[in-house]
Amino acid sequence: MRASSNVVDEDDIKGYFATMLLAGSVAVAAKRVGTVYDIGVLTTLSVALIFGATVIVSGTIVLAAVCQLRDDDTGFWCRLSAT
Repeated sequence: MRASSNVVDEDDIKGYFATMLLAGSVAVAAKRVGTVYDIGVLTTLSVALIFGATVIVSGTIVLAAVCQLRDDDTGFWCRLSAT
């Protein structure tokens, strides 16, 4: 099994990790505000934000890994994950 940093650029992994940390902190803040002010929508939003960010970031990492393994930087999805 290969580590993700062997397949995907290390700087890209750091960016994905930073995105997850930012999404997590926004989700925690939304949940806290929702709990304090009894706004149920913010609590739901925090859960959706965590799951949404997880799906998007993990999908991007898998896509970047597949493109790297295929040595393809010309396809639409591969160009999208490279930017």
